[in-house]
Amino acid sequence: TKSGSSRVAAFSGGGVEKVPLVDDGVGLEEDSVRCLQGLKNTFKDPNNRLTSWSFSGDVCRLDGVSCFDDNRVIGLQLSSLELGGEIPDSLQFCKSLVTLNLSNNTLSGAIPSQICEWLPYLVNLDLSNNHLSGPVPQQLVKCKYLKNLLLSDNSLSGPLPYKLPPFVQALNLSDNSLSGSIPSRICHWYSPIISLDLSRNRLSGQIPPELVTCNNLKTLVLSYNHLSGPVPNQLSRFIQGDSSMSFGNNKGLCADFEGLPSCHSTSKKHKVIMFILFDESMDHRLMACGLWLVACGL
Repeated sequence: TKSGSSRVAAFSGGGVEKVPLVDDGVGLEEDSVRCLQGLKNTFKDPNNRLTSWSFSGDVCRLDGVSCFDDNRVIGLQLSSLELGGEIPDSLQFCKSLVTLNLSNNTLSGAIPSQICEWLPYLVNLDLSNNHLSGPVPQQLVKCKYLKNLLLSDNSLSGPLPYKLPPFVQALNLSDNSLSGSIPSRICHWYSPIISLDLSRNRLSGQIPPELVTCNNLKTLVLSYNHLSGPVPNQLSRFIQGDSSMSFGNNKGLCADFEGLPSCHSTSKKHKVIMFILFDESMDHRLMACGLWLVACGL
């Protein structure tokens, strides 16, 4: 591959990605120009960071653009340029794109639901730290080569995707306004996911026990949500001296391991109060019932 005036390779994690890019032999350079011109014309660019983009020569020499040897664009690194506006549909003409990094800008609007149709070979998608809103598209599951999906620090809302792309290794949806429960299918025993960060949202309900079966998972961060119920004992492996990073600031969570309120002691307390309910006279039952409601936080 080539980028600017130097030769580079497209990396994801530590290795060179082998994505089966299809060469139809028709209009590769024209499509690349159409894609990049659309980006330049659509983005708000108050600091004129894209002013140097000229389309009279080799587009692969433009700042932030990486190409394969036949001049098809496979990488766009446009982070921290203070670019604004919405994600343009001209991206569909960069069909061979493997990496799209638009992080740390001021982009707004929704994540296009067609993005996996436009960019079917995406491996790395980083839209973090923008002003994007609306849901996380369920259609992202169609990005079958996607490994890194970084959408943190936006204003995304609605439920989590019920299913992830098959090869996702890193998913970061932290610092949004996502709500609802954590889908049981978000991870499974053969899932390659290594890092899952859903912190600082409005997620509720219990932590699905299926997370225990995510054998490759190394990092799990669910703090600052509205989660409740017991944390599966097997997830204690994610606590390394401080439970607050993984599970903290979820007032309804309890666990039978150190670092969170004990589920066992809470259950025992309620059993004692229930015994009183059924052991006293009617008047005392009503009084105990009132105490039980207070104790249970009802």
